[in-house]
Amino acid sequence: MAERHPWNAGTVGTVAGLAGVIGVGIGYGLAPKEIGSAVAEPVATEELVEEATPAAIPDAEMLREKRNKRGKRGKRTDRQRKRAKPSTMGVPSGPIDLSSVPGETWVTRHDPEQTWPGYTMVFYQRRVPMLIDMDGRIVHYWPDVRAVGRIRLTPQGHLVYIAPDDTIREVDWDGNLVREYKSEVEDRFPHHDLQWVPDGRIAAVYRTKSEFTDDIIFIDPSGELSWTWKSKGNLDDEISASPRDPNDLTHFNSVQVIPDNPHHRAGDARFKAGNVLISARNLSYIYMVDPDTGNVVWKYGEGLDWQHEAVLLGDDLPSAGNILLFNNRFHSEERRSEVIEINPVTNEVVWRYASEGFFSDTAGVAQKLPNGNVLITSSRGGRVFEVTAAGDVIWQWQPPYLPMRVNRYAPDYCPQLEAMGPPSTKSVVSQETRPYIDGALYDFKMSGKVQKIPVDGKKREVLTEGKVCLDVQFPGKPNLTFDLGFIVPGGDATAAMEGTITMTATPEVGEVENLYDKTITLAENGAWNRERVRVPKKLAYMKAELCVESTATDIRSRDDLRPGLVVGMPKIMSGYRTRGKDLPNARDKKTQKAEQELQQRQLEALGYIE
Repeated sequence: MAERHPWNAGTVGTVAGLAGVIGVGIGYGLAPKEIGSAVAEPVATEELVEEATPAAIPDAEMLREKRNKRGKRGKRTDRQRKRAKPSTMGVPSGPIDLSSVPGETWVTRHDPEQTWPGYTMVFYQRRVPMLIDMDGRIVHYWPDVRAVGRIRLTPQGHLVYIAPDDTIREVDWDGNLVREYKSEVEDRFPHHDLQWVPDGRIAAVYRTKSEFTDDIIFIDPSGELSWTWKSKGNLDDEISASPRDPNDLTHFNSVQVIPDNPHHRAGDARFKAGNVLISARNLSYIYMVDPDTGNVVWKYGEGLDWQHEAVLLGDDLPSAGNILLFNNRFHSEERRSEVIEINPVTNEVVWRYASEGFFSDTAGVAQKLPNGNVLITSSRGGRVFEVTAAGDVIWQWQPPYLPMRVNRYAPDYCPQLEAMGPPSTKSVVSQETRPYIDGALYDFKMSGKVQKIPVDGKKREVLTEGKVCLDVQFPGKPNLTFDLGFIVPGGDATAAMEGTITMTATPEVGEVENLYDKTITLAENGAWNRERVRVPKKLAYMKAELCVESTATDIRSRDDLRPGLVVGMPKIMSGYRTRGKDLPNARDKKTQKAEQELQQRQLEALGYIE
């Protein structure tokens, strides 16, 4: 019997009336062609997946024992586990006013002759949903809403989203509650993705804290939990073969109930409308599941590396039936992401976008647009950009924070957008004459040797070793800052303490550049101080090894801090970056303790933190 989870309705509308086209039309398939330095290559055909006897899956106790043997700071290759920290943002104490946000300055490139005009749904500071026109002007936002991971606009003009308190909510255009859903299972929570289906159901990714795998659930319009598909028991062979992270074995990051498509109409039952397409990041596979049988009927993993957002294209887009996805290539040596389109019948990659400077090690999505362009969110790269089929960047949005999961909607997608009329458009010529370099390519957190510890009364991000080097690609107009200070014994500001710091950049071609070389004393510099480093112009856009060497003592844990010099994490910035000074703050300082604990719990369950 299905588990009952009632919807709590404010104004209960007719869910079945939704057109349900959200997440249907994304991606496209063109003939393989060269784009920049990237070439689309065929992928070996995989056979139809047959039902197999599941292998034994590692149980929770075994995984915990394995983790404990490794030690608190045992060896780990996945950089994100060291980098991600819990959010302190929860339910706001009041509405936010975005009227002063200079959104138009965040569009840094726009060719109106080639873009597909529409209204783009974005996050403000990764929490507040807002719609912008092609010029970046905010045309609508939901001041009382705080969302995490995913926001969807319905054809009625309603907003559907995952809230920070483990609730899936639907509000109308004005922010009034229409309905909400919260699992009655205490430690089960939604994460990453949800999708409305034309018949009024909702599909969502869920995780139970006590488990290390993910589930897909369907909730019908009446609130009945109508279907659950568990990766445990269905993907055991893949999980057992390579348990990359014992806390997070599957890491589902997208779900789609696929629409009707040419493959099914041609007789291929694997792609019948209603089947479920899932992206499992930590398995580097995407799966097609038949909800009638629960069987995996198709899978693909050739060349995938921590991919995101697999979507089968609907009939409303070119090359319907192909699958578009964002392939992060997290573990790649050259650190270059790609957006690929796959013909799922032949398993061939029929289109690929990749370019120097494009890299988002985690997160990221891609959306196919009706004119054949693709809208790409490079979350860790710090930008959203639209490319043509030939790979030309024709629109770019660079907010002063990391963007996430952006979608563009047609001007007549819902009545409220249609009432606004066509979006405003104006040409914007980029000030940057060379290709944009994504921020993940010069983020020192990628070294895996950064930790937050208390210094001078505040938590600071510092380097954990006396010598830390990182291969970077400098952006245009590069500049660099870093902090330095001392852990003072007993808080004695008069203590005689000193240390030395040197910083060098060794480019692939050319001589070593000495960027910084100083002796630091507590008496002259204080317990915490910021330094600005001049980066030679000739290093712009160049690849180099950046090394920081100091007399700082190694930091093994936050519980074992010895007095001495500490060096803050270097921060490389581009002179072309957009400014974010004096912006409204979506991160409410009055977040309740319970909300912080909930955020901590989710991140622990998803394997982001210990």
